[in-house]
Amino acid sequence: MSVIARLLGARSFTVFCKGAPEKIISFCSPNSVPLNITSVLGSYTSNGFRVIALAYKTLPRKFNYKQTQRASREEVEKDLEFLGLLLMQNTLKPESAPVIKELKMAGIKCAMVTGDNLLTAVSVSRDCGLLNTKVPIAVVNVDLSYPSPRILLQKMSTIPGTVDMRDSSIPLVIDGHNWSLLQKHFPNVVPKIACRILIFARMSSDHKREVVEAFQSADYIVSMVGDGANDCSALKSANVGISLSQAEASIAAPFTSREPNIICVLELIKEGRSALVTSFSLFKYMACYSIVQFLSVLLLYQRGVELSNMEFLYVDLVITTSLAVVMGRVGPAEHLNKHRPLTSLVAVANVVPLIMHIIAVAFFQKLCLFMLSTMDWYIPVDPNQNGGSTVQSYENTALFMTSCFQYFILASVFNKGKPHRQPLHKHWMFVGLVTLLCLFSVFLTIHPSDWLAEEFELMPAKPVDVTFRLLLLILPILHLITAIFIENCVPNSRLLKWIVQKITRKQRPKNLYKIYEKDYDIPLTYDI
Repeated sequence: MSVIARLLGARSFTVFCKGAPEKIISFCSPNSVPLNITSVLGSYTSNGFRVIALAYKTLPRKFNYKQTQRASREEVEKDLEFLGLLLMQNTLKPESAPVIKELKMAGIKCAMVTGDNLLTAVSVSRDCGLLNTKVPIAVVNVDLSYPSPRILLQKMSTIPGTVDMRDSSIPLVIDGHNWSLLQKHFPNVVPKIACRILIFARMSSDHKREVVEAFQSADYIVSMVGDGANDCSALKSANVGISLSQAEASIAAPFTSREPNIICVLELIKEGRSALVTSFSLFKYMACYSIVQFLSVLLLYQRGVELSNMEFLYVDLVITTSLAVVMGRVGPAEHLNKHRPLTSLVAVANVVPLIMHIIAVAFFQKLCLFMLSTMDWYIPVDPNQNGGSTVQSYENTALFMTSCFQYFILASVFNKGKPHRQPLHKHWMFVGLVTLLCLFSVFLTIHPSDWLAEEFELMPAKPVDVTFRLLLLILPILHLITAIFIENCVPNSRLLKWIVQKITRKQRPKNLYKIYEKDYDIPLTYDI
C-alpha cells in the first residue's frame, strides 16, 4: 500500500509505502537494505510479531500533481529507500487455545489460513495448540529449477536430531506464492496435499477461497471463521461461514458472532449436532407412533373390536402431541464428542433398529392378546355381535393399555441425551411428562374409576381380573429393556457393520480425505 504526499512548502512529492517485508524489500534499492535484514526479520516473526516494512522515495521535481493522479504503482513503487520494520503484537485471545484443544479432541481437523508471515503463523499456531511445540514441521515449496517442477519438502524446526521427512504424520505449512505454483503445476495433487497442511500463510483473498475449495474437493465439510474483508470470498465458499466482525465479513457469512472470539465455533457445532439428533428422534418417534396405532387397530379389527373415540383422542392429542412438543426442548451437550451423529435417515444404523422396534411392538401386542386368551375367565368377543363393531371389551382394554406404554417407551429411547445433547435427567419437562402419563396409565390399567372406564369405554376392574391386570404391567418393563438394547447396541454392533460391508462390498472409505490418509501417493522431493 502506497501513498503520495507533499509537505507544505516542499518542491517535490514523496511516496510512502508499507506492506509485507518480503515485498517491500524487493521494491527497495539494495544499498538501503541492511545486510542482516533476513535474520532480524526471522527473529521477530519467530516470536509471533506481526511485521510490516516501511519505505519511501522522493519523486523528481517535474513530477507534478496531475502526474500523481495518472501514475501507476509500478512506476512509483521502485528504487525505494528502506526505512525499517514496524512491529505489532497481536496477543492470543484466552479463549482460542481451549477451543482448538476441544475441537482436536473431537477429531475435527483445524487449519490456519492467514495473511501473516509464515514464521509468525507458526509461532501463533504453537501458542494456541494448533501445532505441538515438540513436533517438527515441513515447508512445502515448488521448485522450478528442474526441467519439470517438483514439490519439495524442507524441514523447519528448532528441535535437534534427525527427522524422517518421508513420515506422512509430519504436519506441513505453505505460503501463498508456493500455493499458487501448486495450483498451477499440480492441480490434481492439491486436494491430497492440502489434507496434510495445517498452516497456510501469506494468503490473499483468492488464496483463502481456493484453500476452502481444496478441502471441499476432498469431501470435507468446511467451516471458515474470519473477521476481515479478505475473508469474504472464503466465508461465502465454505459450507459454514462464521464472521467475527459486524462489518464487511458479516455480509458474506451466514453466521455472525456477537463475541469476537472462536467460542462460537463450538457452540455452532454443538447446536447443529443437537438439532440433527432431535430431528431424527422426532421423525423416528412419529413413524413408530403411527405403526403402533396401526398394529393395535389391525389386531382389534381381526377380532371384531374397535378403539373408542376417546382412546383415539387421548393417544393423538394427549400422548403423541405433548411428547412431540417436549422432546425437542433440550439443549446441546456441554462438550463435543468424537463420534459424529448419523446424517442420513436411510442409513443402515437408522433403518435396521427402526425395523426391529416395529417387530418388538408387534410381538408384545400379540403377547398381550395371547396372555388374555390363557385366562380362565376370558370369553372372546363374538365378531357377529353388535354388527361387528364392539368397543368395550377385554381385548380393547388390554391392547389399548399396552400400546399406551409403548408410546412412552419409544419416546424415551428415541429421545437420547448423551453424547450430543444434555443427559435425560436434565430434561425435566420430558421426564416429568412421561412420569405423569405413566402413572395415569398404571391407574387406568389396574383400577380405573367408573367414570374413566365409562369415558374410555374400558372394562371396569373386577376381582377376577386383578392378576391379569398386574401381568400387563410386566410387558412394558420387558419391552423397555428390549427397546434400550435395540437402540443402544444394534446401531454400533460389529456384526451389523460386518453384514453391511459384505452386502455392499465396501472396500474403501466413502470420503476422499480418508482415502488420502491411507494412500498418500504424491510425487515429493525431500530436502533432508
